[in-house]
Amino acid sequence: MKDSKNRTAMHEAVLQANRDVCWILESKSEDSLLNDQDSDGKTPIDYATSGKHSLALTRALRRWQRMRGANGKLDVPSVSWFMPLITPSASTLLIALNIWYFNSRVVMTCFNLVIFFYAYFYAMRPHRLWHISRAPNTGLAGWFFGSVILSLLIYFTVLLPKIWPDYGYTVFSLLMVALFAVSLRSVYADPGISDDTKFDTDGNPMGIIDVVSARIRSCQYCSRCKTAYPWRTKHCRLCDCCYKGLDHHCLFLMTCIAINNHGAFLAMIFSVFIAQFSYVRGALIYFWSFSQSHSDMSYLNVLGTEPLISVYFAVNLLGLWWTFTLLLFQIKVISEGGTTCFLQNGELRTRMDCIHASGTIGELTIGHRLRHLKQFLQYYYLPSMSKENTTHHRRLQQV
Repeated sequence: MKDSKNRTAMHEAVLQANRDVCWILESKSEDSLLNDQDSDGKTPIDYATSGKHSLALTRALRRWQRMRGANGKLDVPSVSWFMPLITPSASTLLIALNIWYFNSRVVMTCFNLVIFFYAYFYAMRPHRLWHISRAPNTGLAGWFFGSVILSLLIYFTVLLPKIWPDYGYTVFSLLMVALFAVSLRSVYADPGISDDTKFDTDGNPMGIIDVVSARIRSCQYCSRCKTAYPWRTKHCRLCDCCYKGLDHHCLFLMTCIAINNHGAFLAMIFSVFIAQFSYVRGALIYFWSFSQSHSDMSYLNVLGTEPLISVYFAVNLLGLWWTFTLLLFQIKVISEGGTTCFLQNGELRTRMDCIHASGTIGELTIGHRLRHLKQFLQYYYLPSMSKENTTHHRRLQQV
């Protein structure tokens, strides 16, 4: 949109020296606004050089301009994408190296705290990259996949030979690795992209006019996709797409969990939970046997003998708690007949945590919850039985 002087909103933001608004406008625009000329032939950068805060604002605008590709599109640089991805795993390996190298616990603790807080605030805390493209952050994905891969390598190459023979859990762990690979492939398939819209009583597609005329609420219209949400459909800002039966956007997997991959997601989380339990169990067995043969050593010294196993013992112990609470929460919302985003009647949740979810329709009995869980299991894991039940239910309705 331009005014009578052919100026855009970026021109006005630069004239007001409002750097925050300039950042929002440039990051939200598909094409750069910094090269647009007004009726006098001046770009926003030209106005920035002659303004009161010319130096700082001009540097920022020129830096954002360089971040874009040659075609003016928002291309994410490989370095900005790759560095947060490897930072968490590299940090845990550095922590293990510090435990092995430094004899002073004070120096080791200080170094490890610096590494931890750097990895947390740089790679894992923000949801988007520190880049004009505002692409999804890869830090949590790097933490998840790095922890899984390194834990498997340490378990099978370092830890398992120390507690061998352990045939039963070894076979079981290999089965969980296979389940993880199969379910992960299904998770990254189409989550359930919605290309539908809501229709009125006359069969016409609903749009922004229906929002203005109060036929539908504003929360039921997607201004990005220009469609009225069908039942249980929501737009994900990180994926920039509408999904049917949206549960949540998983920052650890960098994809949405919706109607098509919800079952595969839970199977993957279950396999990770069992694998983490196997690692924690193996580490406890090894450290216990080592402490029995070295009774003069303290528990901290025992942990320091194998820093790599110890660090990933803590990582998997934390992950064990996370996957356990996630599974409990998923069982809770599924037993209510909804998802993380939606209630049973298709309304959006207003509050959600592991204890309660505000807006639940009445008190559900144990029978209702078990029925919802059964329907979920049949739909995702026993599709043939689900089809038979659906056909039988339709026949009963016809009768």
